[in-house]
Amino acid sequence: MMWLKFAWREIVQSRRFSLFFIFNLALGLFGFLCLDAFKTSFERSLSAQSKAMLTADVAVSARRALTPAESLKIKQSVGPGAEQSQATVLYSMVGTDNSGSMSRLVELVAIDEHYPLYGEILLRSGRRIHGSDSKEINQLPEVWVSPEFQAQMNVRQGEPLKIGALTFRIADFIQADTSSSWQGMSLAPRVYLGKEALKKTELVQQGSTVTYRWFFKLPHDDSEVVLSRLDAALEDPSLQVVNHRTSSAQTGRFMDYLNDYLGLVSLVALFLAAVGAGYLFRSFLAMRLKEIAVYMSLGVTQANARKIYLLQLAILGGFAAIIASLASAAVLPQLTAFLNRHFHLPIQYFWTPRSLILALVLGITGSVLICWPLLEKIRHLSANALFQESMETEGTEEFRLKSLFAWFPALSIFWGLAVWQANSWKVGSLFVGGFLIAGIIQALLGNVGLAAIGRRASGLGLRLRMALRSLSRHRVSSLSCFLAIGLGSLLINLIPQIQKNLETEIVRPEVSEVPSLFFFDIQEEQVAPLTRFISESGSRLTGISPLIRARLERINGLPFEKRTDPTQANTREEERDERSRNRGFNLTYRLNLTEAETIVKGRPFTGRYESKSSEGTTGQEIEVPAELSVEKDFADRLKIRLGDLLTFDVQGVPISGKVVNFRKVKWTSFQPNFFIQFQPGALDDAPKTFLASVPRLNLNQRAQLQNRLVKQFPNISIVDITQVIQKLLNLFVQMGWAIELMAWLSLFSGFVVVFSIANHQAQSRRTETHLLKILGAKFGDIRGIYLLEFSVLAASASLLGATLSLALSFLLSRFLFDGLWIFSWKVPLSSVFAITAISAFTTWVATRAVLHSKPIEILQSDLH
Repeated sequence: MMWLKFAWREIVQSRRFSLFFIFNLALGLFGFLCLDAFKTSFERSLSAQSKAMLTADVAVSARRALTPAESLKIKQSVGPGAEQSQATVLYSMVGTDNSGSMSRLVELVAIDEHYPLYGEILLRSGRRIHGSDSKEINQLPEVWVSPEFQAQMNVRQGEPLKIGALTFRIADFIQADTSSSWQGMSLAPRVYLGKEALKKTELVQQGSTVTYRWFFKLPHDDSEVVLSRLDAALEDPSLQVVNHRTSSAQTGRFMDYLNDYLGLVSLVALFLAAVGAGYLFRSFLAMRLKEIAVYMSLGVTQANARKIYLLQLAILGGFAAIIASLASAAVLPQLTAFLNRHFHLPIQYFWTPRSLILALVLGITGSVLICWPLLEKIRHLSANALFQESMETEGTEEFRLKSLFAWFPALSIFWGLAVWQANSWKVGSLFVGGFLIAGIIQALLGNVGLAAIGRRASGLGLRLRMALRSLSRHRVSSLSCFLAIGLGSLLINLIPQIQKNLETEIVRPEVSEVPSLFFFDIQEEQVAPLTRFISESGSRLTGISPLIRARLERINGLPFEKRTDPTQANTREEERDERSRNRGFNLTYRLNLTEAETIVKGRPFTGRYESKSSEGTTGQEIEVPAELSVEKDFADRLKIRLGDLLTFDVQGVPISGKVVNFRKVKWTSFQPNFFIQFQPGALDDAPKTFLASVPRLNLNQRAQLQNRLVKQFPNISIVDITQVIQKLLNLFVQMGWAIELMAWLSLFSGFVVVFSIANHQAQSRRTETHLLKILGAKFGDIRGIYLLEFSVLAASASLLGATLSLALSFLLSRFLFDGLWIFSWKVPLSSVFAITAISAFTTWVATRAVLHSKPIEILQSDLH
């Protein structure tokens, strides 16, 4: 308690410094809390949308019913308290009285009373169907049908619909369905009916192709953990397990990118606050070394002297954390409301104890950890230090191994915080490692540069000479400021640089190219007449692609099967890889790439496939495999390499192909894209259908085209995907907003920290400023000296930090974002200018205030 009184008395007696310290540290923590709050908000918003698309947290699907043992494993894996719903999906022909003898292929979705657990089905009558709502289709033989089915079959509400052995009544039409995009494009218009009613249709027989889906709403937000349990428990590869983040092939990749990006944003916020806090803590300790020497001369031990100032730092840091938390709680709701009102961003302010805990850890525990290595100076401090004019460099030039080890607890704690904040040991470790290497490089180059400018300042102008010599003379404080601004510049530039890279991936296609209608089941002889028909209708057919169903049987002669050892898949990426194994594939063939495809490794196809080829001088003809092109990420998940031989089962016929290249596919093109493409000539005779799309049409154009096409090509299935694509586009827009807003917030947070550092550095030279005044220096010369000093320091530090940020962003992009890295010079150049300008302006303001004050006031404030 006695040492706490000493610490509090020091704070009270140094009110000016204490308030200044709290203000600057609170600014840095406030920036961190802003970034963390918006990160949490975006994560929750996007998570809610992905849950609505899946209608669940976790889902299991299979082409057969579950065994009792599998049902028990699923129940044990999801845990108690989980809500469940079930849907049965199959394709069938249905007919109406209005259509005469014509029937259409539809996707029948038989649901229970609890579907959907998340999201909603909006009917044309205005009803919104949620999981808790009573559904008449589960009590009566009634159905809800999609608008495209109405257009193709010319049906009205209340009319009968023959499905199998039962006649249903069309009760309503589906206006919007949040779940329509989670599983990709449906092959036919959707029709909802009751689960019990499906049994009465007698469509589900032995040998019927039926997909059973079980959806689970978890009591806690631990879908990744449950997903791992399910994947480990269900050994049968025919059972597919997904969660709301991995369910959609269109969005899963971008959700992974965004998750890692937001994790990096959190780390930037965390380390920006740490950089600002570390600089302030170090400056605080440097200014208190004389007081520590006084205590020691009065008989206070080194341990107790450290205790006094560690308590002071903890108290000041605690006050700063509380003020920053209160300020964020007051400002963020208003800022969130402004963004919602003017930019329609789907974000809400969420106060979480986690942010307050992190702020307190940085403010209190962080102060102790960061300053503990600096307190090593006390071991070498003597009462003689009282008679030194400046104690700043005392004991700092000599390298001590113990001092290096003293940083280990702080680095360990910050590494743990980084992993926790990023929710990924990979992201956290990469970031901390890159940050430390960049810090070491900056410290080494900064020390060499400060030593060099002191020796080469002769012959320069008075102001510049004195500015450079001042930097060299105060090497420790100058190096500390250089390192803090340099690391701040690195962090400021890191997020916008990665932002530019991600925006090239999450980019919306031109509106005119977004498809409205997808055509399935096109026969080969119908491709040419269908193309002419669409052209005569005033539109055009795009993305014409053959589709062949197959199963991957072997890779390099070895059976391709699911790995059953769950201990081998520990990371999110490895779990996703395992879920990609042992599945059916849609194959296609084409010679040239589409605009959405780029070869990233390997060579293009050599031409059409010839089943025999001459080899050597004998002219003997041998069988050679066809050439294959595989999507890059898909190849990584299945561990496929260039030159691998893949054998597929195509309708009972084995077809082999050799991988000659990997492609990168821009899935946001919304055109028919495939994971695996064969060389033309290998699958030409295989059983196949074609699919194609029609670019953007308005509602009337879509209806008219469907009506005419049904009469001309009755076998072709038509799906209106306008709403599905619009949902995905809206999701991508929100991802883009999240990326851009978080980049701007990281810039704001970084510049706040830079302002705090520059302000503190300028204020620390008050005594020297008045000494120059007393010696007769002109105000203009004094102001010019300090402006040059801090401008040179800020410009060189920010330039080095911006340069290192490019290297770190390249490293992170390579390991986290599949090598998406594009050099952008605008952000680094702008940040160097902005940091230099902020430092110069802050120095000018601080110097102006000191120049217009009396020397006696400064001396008195220094004594208190």
